[in-house]
Amino acid sequence: MKPLRRLSTLPRLAMKLRLPKLTGLFGATATLFALMASASANSLSVNFSSDREDAAFGAGETAGAPGYETSGWNDIASVLGDGDTAGVTSPFAGQLTDSNGNAIEGATVEWTTANSWNTTNGVSNRDNKLMNGYLDSSSNKPQATVSIARLPSSFTDAGYTVVVYFGSDGNGRTGKVTVEGGETYSFSTFSEQAGDFPAAYVQTTDTGDGEPDANFAVWSGLNSANVNIIVDRGSNNSGIHGFQIIGATPPPPANLSVNFSSDREDAAFGAGETAGAPGYETSGWNDIASVLGDGDTAGVTSPFAGQLTDSNGDAIEGATVEWTTANSWNTTNGVSNGDNKLMNGYLDSSANKPQATVSIAGLPLFFHGCWLHSGCLLRFRWQRPDGKGHG
Repeated sequence: MKPLRRLSTLPRLAMKLRLPKLTGLFGATATLFALMASASANSLSVNFSSDREDAAFGAGETAGAPGYETSGWNDIASVLGDGDTAGVTSPFAGQLTDSNGNAIEGATVEWTTANSWNTTNGVSNRDNKLMNGYLDSSSNKPQATVSIARLPSSFTDAGYTVVVYFGSDGNGRTGKVTVEGGETYSFSTFSEQAGDFPAAYVQTTDTGDGEPDANFAVWSGLNSANVNIIVDRGSNNSGIHGFQIIGATPPPPANLSVNFSSDREDAAFGAGETAGAPGYETSGWNDIASVLGDGDTAGVTSPFAGQLTDSNGDAIEGATVEWTTANSWNTTNGVSNGDNKLMNGYLDSSANKPQATVSIAGLPLFFHGCWLHSGCLLRFRWQRPDGKGHG
């Protein structure tokens, strides 16, 4: 079995969820809880068009350097000078949206520019559109800048990458580009390609004065709610074609699943066994064997004693489970397969202790249903309504 990889650096959830009173359920339904997570990266992408040619993106179009392609571009058309979020023209006027088409509430963009200009890349495809118009600089206004404020926690919690596309209508013009708090990179403009994108993307990684031919730069591992982009004019005018803020991909999808066994029959799962109702099948079950009464994480018996693990075999650092029960009991379902094992033992209730409960705390951020919170406590409660034991 592979070594545990502890997830101690992930944010913890701080939500409380209390399930309503459940009655009339077959007792073995209390033998499991399964918490499922999903993984997807989100992005904020902005394209600046000059007032000389409409290079707006169509619905669903993607663009970006290889490995950084995103969809859901926000267009800012016909730029004439300094501006802000009110100048966003699509997909929704005056509103920044993410790659899922959702409004990024509270997030704003502002820019400063001498004017706008464009290359001869045209609009034959989405990447040529991106590398067409740009915020320009001049001898009187030697910086083109963009400021993004109030990014939500869906970007900042896990961190993000910024990609800036820069250039001019003439190649070989020197300059520097920076994201405040990150490296400053030098370049010679290389975005005038007569419509040869995406093949013509070239990244600069030069932090000195080498001034290589380039048209984009990348900053990773950022987590501030505010982003400030600056292109400094060198030998001649140059500026910003667009930018992307690409959220980090959350951890791989994972499940936390727990099986309670009575002290009357060992129904522990074997390595790799799956179980669950149709559409909810999971693997990596945590077994709690020979339950005699109330207990906690120390009672986990496998795959790792005293430790909750996810379906990837990773320790869920800080996550805990507690349960209350009159005792445990079991059905006659036996142990012939994973589902019969699951529906065998259960936390029982009694006339003297009419509730069987399970509480899970300290789940990390990526578990579905708890996104955007800093801690989580889930409580499951089964209520005995009529004096008959079930759990």
